[in-house]
Amino acid sequence: MEFEIIHSCNLNCSYCYAKPFTHTNPSIENLEYLFRKTKQEANPFQVILLGGEPFLRNDIIEVLELASQIFRNQEIGISTNGTLISYLKPEKLAKLKELVTENKVGIQISLDSIKSEINDKVRGKTIDVLKALDTLESNGMFFSVGIVLTKINYPDILNTVEYLLKRYKYLTIINLENVEPSYSLGKKYLELRVNSGEYEEIYRRVKELKRQLNHDDVELYGMDEETTEHSRFLFSTYNFTTCTAGLIRSAVFANGDVTGCTMIRNVVLGNLYRESWKEIWERVKASFLALQNKVMGGQCHYYNLASNEELNK
Repeated sequence: MEFEIIHSCNLNCSYCYAKPFTHTNPSIENLEYLFRKTKQEANPFQVILLGGEPFLRNDIIEVLELASQIFRNQEIGISTNGTLISYLKPEKLAKLKELVTENKVGIQISLDSIKSEINDKVRGKTIDVLKALDTLESNGMFFSVGIVLTKINYPDILNTVEYLLKRYKYLTIINLENVEPSYSLGKKYLELRVNSGEYEEIYRRVKELKRQLNHDDVELYGMDEETTEHSRFLFSTYNFTTCTAGLIRSAVFANGDVTGCTMIRNVVLGNLYRESWKEIWERVKASFLALQNKVMGGQCHYYNLASNEELNK
């Protein structure tokens, strides 16, 4: 389950799926309602907190504490651009460390290159992101790094991965994904996306680099997701799938709207302030099975869908 806890950001990433931002910032009381309703009615095995940029919330540490209390038996993660972490007040940083070191919360930092001239082209504030990694490392907090592969950072991926592996002993996961199409990006994503052969090659070379540097302790996610237990479940249950959206994965937006994936913002299938998870989920599953029938050549074409009505065609 992915929760969008704020719909504002301090960056303007070129491939962002969440733009344009509505600047919706639900109160902690509203988030508590959504969390408790989801725990009681859906009991997800994993909870991810997203934005926008979650650390723009002044109460982000309180939100993380609340999530860890309500979803105490679930895996909880937060995805952030990292630009604000090194600026946390000491008491908030100490509380974040407590949540991370007690395995209540996992942190993923987004970084596409360690070189500002590359990373700033697609994301921004590279120096602040690197400060965040150093802050997490110096405070003994385990973290993962998410890298979105594009034609812009493709030549520098191995250099970036080598830097991360050599510098950070608290790095646990590198998540290397090809840039995905989105409604906000439209067909411009084709200008950014490397072809599948290039992605497979760089993924193989990153795995080999990990082996050469004796870093089997750092997991590599991306292509190998297709062999996971979750995907095997999907194949055995639905006979086919290209992704987990709407089948074992769902998203709750900052206003309580529900869809199968945070990247699919134009197909809303219910609202948790008005309906139960059971009512919504049955529609989500049916609609996203229909959506997956529209997938051609391993590429999701949801950014061409303008509305629920078009999906139902």
